[in-house]
Amino acid sequence: MGLDYTYQPWGTTFSVGWTYVSDRTEFKADGGIKVIEPASFVTLAVRQRIIPNLFIFFEASNLTNSKKVERETAANRVSTRRSEDAGQTFLLGVSWKF
Repeated sequence: MGLDYTYQPWGTTFSVGWTYVSDRTEFKADGGIKVIEPASFVTLAVRQRIIPNLFIFFEASNLTNSKKVERETAANRVSTRRSEDAGQTFLLGVSWKF
């Protein structure tokens, strides 16, 4: 889900986005079960027009610093837990429309 707001007098666009990934369960052929826990991500961005077709932008992704967590239980009841941390991402750039 996202929301953009453009303030025309300045040529500035503000954006906020929220992504939610629900939990998922996978049943394996060998009797094991894998559960991927839910995660939520927030992204903020600002885009500024410099001249009619030239913009600078800043984007901050995964501000909640969410991690992907998987829990797996094998058929013999041995459990493992994995956590994947992509961290936060910050981008600064220039875009030009032809």
